[in-house]
Amino acid sequence: MVIYKAKDYQDMSRKAANIISAQIIMKPNCVLGLATGSSPVGTYKQLIEWYEKLDLMNRGRLLKRRHIV
Repeated sequence: MVIYKAKDYQDMSRKAANIISAQIIMKPNCVLGLATGSSPVGTYKQLIEWYEKLDLMNRGRLLKRRHIV
């Protein structure tokens, strides 16, 4: 088990989002079990922010590759 230290909630959220996004990039067909409640909200907001920063062409390619559209 790896323990990560963070300066604050925002830093922890970014680190967690990095871990999740790296897993998705390394194994696009992975199955994620994501937590509910208010604790992971910062992580999910960070993932959404990164996703929305993708340009439309990359986003379209990503969605088609994952059969979302």
